[in-house]
Amino acid sequence: MTYNLLAGGYRNTFAYLSFEPSSAKLKLVSESPSPENASWIEASTTKFKAPSRVLYSLSEDAEKGVAVSLELKGEEVKITQERKTNGAPAHSEVVMAWLDLTG
Repeated sequence: MTYNLLAGGYRNTFAYLSFEPSSAKLKLVSESPSPENASWIEASTTKFKAPSRVLYSLSEDAEKGVAVSLELKGEEVKITQERKTNGAPAHSEVVMAWLDLTG
């Protein structure tokens, strides 16, 4: 079984990765633009039809942070909305038991 992961961080892209536990291989599938330092990614609890998923992310830029909503469709991530914050580190959490990004 292969697992798909979406990673942000202190860079300007989101990385969509696949992980195969039996071989311990991690593969970069695609990269998509992200706000600067988008280190938090949370899944929406709202149900959407596969293959589309909605996620949220916060950037941790000290002067011009942003909160964004994202659409994960296939292997690509698209920023759908953006709102400025007051900067500085932040964290968001969407309360849920489990998320399956594969549909």
